[in-house]
Amino acid sequence: MYKLLIVDDEDLERQSLRTMLMRMFHEIEVVGEARNGREAIELADRYHPDIITMDIKMPGLNGLETIEEIKLNHPAASFVILSAFDSFQYAQKAMKLNVNHYLLKPYNRNELKETIHEVFNQKQKEKIDRIEKLKIKNRVGHVSSLAETEWVSTLIHNQTQDLSLEDLNQLMDIDFDSGMALVLSVKKEKSFQEEEKQTLYRSIKNSMKKQGHCLVGSMINDYIPTFVLAEPEKTVSLRNYAALLVKNVLSTLANVREWKDVQFFAGAGSVSHSLEELKKSYNEALVASRDKEYKGAVRFYDDLHLNPEHQLLPYEKEKWLLQALQIGDTIHAEKILEDIFTDVVMAYHSRVDRLKRYLTELFAFITRGTEIYHSANFTLDDATTVEQVKERFFSDFKMVLKKLDYSSMDNNDGILKRAKSFIYQHYADDLSLEDVAEKINLSPAYFSKLFKEQTGINFIDYLTEIRVEKAKELIITSSLSLKEICYEVGYRDPNYFSRVFKKYESLSPTQFRKEKVKDKNNPS
Repeated sequence: MYKLLIVDDEDLERQSLRTMLMRMFHEIEVVGEARNGREAIELADRYHPDIITMDIKMPGLNGLETIEEIKLNHPAASFVILSAFDSFQYAQKAMKLNVNHYLLKPYNRNELKETIHEVFNQKQKEKIDRIEKLKIKNRVGHVSSLAETEWVSTLIHNQTQDLSLEDLNQLMDIDFDSGMALVLSVKKEKSFQEEEKQTLYRSIKNSMKKQGHCLVGSMINDYIPTFVLAEPEKTVSLRNYAALLVKNVLSTLANVREWKDVQFFAGAGSVSHSLEELKKSYNEALVASRDKEYKGAVRFYDDLHLNPEHQLLPYEKEKWLLQALQIGDTIHAEKILEDIFTDVVMAYHSRVDRLKRYLTELFAFITRGTEIYHSANFTLDDATTVEQVKERFFSDFKMVLKKLDYSSMDNNDGILKRAKSFIYQHYADDLSLEDVAEKINLSPAYFSKLFKEQTGINFIDYLTEIRVEKAKELIITSSLSLKEICYEVGYRDPNYFSRVFKKYESLSPTQFRKEKVKDKNNPS
């Protein structure tokens, strides 16, 4: 239903027009009649009409002046000028106001009907255009969000992707000059429900994006990797800028009742002037986020060594350990860990309770930084001596090293066999890379990298190939409709299924079926 306002200073003209419109169009509701421009503006503000018929010559404001005023508050309204004055000057002004419908009085019913139908078509097109723009905006927003998490993941995990960091910089219009890494740690007494965790993550990300120029990665267990980028117009130092950002975000979240029992803390790395330095800044932020004794909102890595007590702990070696693990240098990593263990035993004067607390946090730090999650619950509770603590800790650490050892092809082959088997069994489900990674006890980032290195294609392409092959099999051997086959192989949109199938086979499913039927009926 379209709301229509009639504007004309002649009573008879208004009544006649109302009668004709209501007889000709069931989809029109005449919401009001105005005798002059001032009344027209008031009624437009009250009823928000979709269409306004407008006389030009009226006392006070003329029709064109009235249109100009109404458009200020109602830009989507469509106007039809009905005038007895055939003036090129009026037509020119109407065109400047983007009014394309102009009828000369006296007009007949067919002319009026045709003009109103043109307005209907225009309104329908505008509606479709608005919907399409919203869809495009949503898609762009989704793609931008994916590109952002891809950027963060590529940087911190040294991933090889179809798009390089330079490509992502261009896509996201990032002109990198300097930046620093933040690791936002989120703790709660009781474990998060998945939906609750998702809501919290969105709240933190949205708050950070509103208050600063930063790139926010996916939430991994209980922390969120973030990179704060310098803004040329900011006169404040990047360090102070990052501290203010964290403080404002945490202040915003502290006012939300649902997050009253959630503890927020951030670790920050050094200011970096290259992407390679930014990766080191991330490792530093991870180290800094472990300083649970600090009472402020954000702990800077550069400040760790200013405190004499902190100088006793091997924070620099922790950073080296993480770097070695991230590049797969497990032999060097083990040597660094031996040094760390010796340093900590000396720093804590062989006190087992403090040693166990430190190593428990270190183990969480290692698995967090590498995204390799140990299947067993790590604990040192049953260890009562330094020797027992070391034996238990290194035993669990070596389990992590096994998952990181890229040179162990037998291990990787076994992982891939289990992954492929799971994919083949569940290809018809709403299957994601994260689902498969969880099944084989690997992080999504590590599984994605391993899968691409070992198979030569990414997870999505592999899954799509399986689905297309199964669809071909069903098309040839079954009497199922193409829509049923679409659902059978894991797609929920037949049009999308058809496009994917054609991309791989150069034929649509319908054409493919026809070709196979023809081959069957005409064997060579």
